[in-house]
Parts: sequence; C-alpha cells; structure tokens
Amino acid sequence: KGVVAGADWTLTHRKLSYATLCINHIKDCVFIATNRDKLLPASDGFFYPGAAATIAALETCTAKTAVTIGKPGPMMLDILESSKGMNKKRTVMVGDRLDTDVKFGNDGGVATLIVLTGCTSLEVANNAQGSMRPTFGLQSFADIGESLSRQ
Repeated sequence: KGVVAGADWTLTHRKLSYATLCINHIKDCVFIATNRDKLLPASDGFFYPGAAATIAALETCTAKTAVTIGKPGPMMLDILESSKGMNKKRTVMVGDRLDTDVKFGNDGGVATLIVLTGCTSLEVANNAQGSMRPTFGLQSFADIGESLSRQ
C-alpha cells in the first residue's frame, strides 16, 4: 500500500485527487518521493516542472511529508553501500544540479562533481554554500578524461 510520486508529464486533477485519497485514507499507506528535482531541462532550451511539483502538491494536500528514496535523500547511497559494497571514499556523485545531485552526494558522504551542461551555471556553482557546494566542477562530463590526465 503506497503512493510513489515523481515527475508526471500527464498529471491531472484526477490523479492528484486519487493519490490524496490513498495517502489520507488507506491505513499505513506509504508516501514515497522518487526525487526532488524542481525543474528539468528540455531539448527546446526551456526548463519544465520536475518531480518536486507533483510531490509538493501532494504534501500540501495531505499535510504529510513523502519519504525521499532518490536524490537528495540518503537512502539510495546507504542501500548501495550495504548491498553492493560501494566504497564511499572511492565514489563521486556526478550531476548538473546543486540542490539534488550535489546535496545528495555531500549529505551521503561522497565527493561531488558538478557539470555545467544542465541546470547550474558557473556563477551559481562558484557561490554554492554548505551541502550544495561541489567538491569538483567541469564544464561537461566529456571533459573528465582530460581532467584526470592532468592529475
């Protein structure tokens, strides 16, 4: 018994209503968020609402907070460490978002690499603070080979 909320390109009032009823009225219904990406870049150059829009609507309507199993919640890294033997000291989280990808890695105890090919500009990355400050940065993940050969 559960509701899993994420990005939904066909979200309707009917879907929100059904999920709200399930969360509020089914005993022990688990409310899960896939991730909390606010905006997603699209091929047309614009940014569109991500999973956070769906989750925020349901959290507002139900007055309940979803358990985040994806970024930036720590659950996924903990599962990888315990089930696959991932070594956090040898792991780098790569992503294009400070508020999900970098926060996920930093909060989970792994190094982070921001790439500037998505949602984050160089200025924003350079001014990031706390758990949203990346360990490393590259213009593009395609630059990783060149960067590693310089080390």
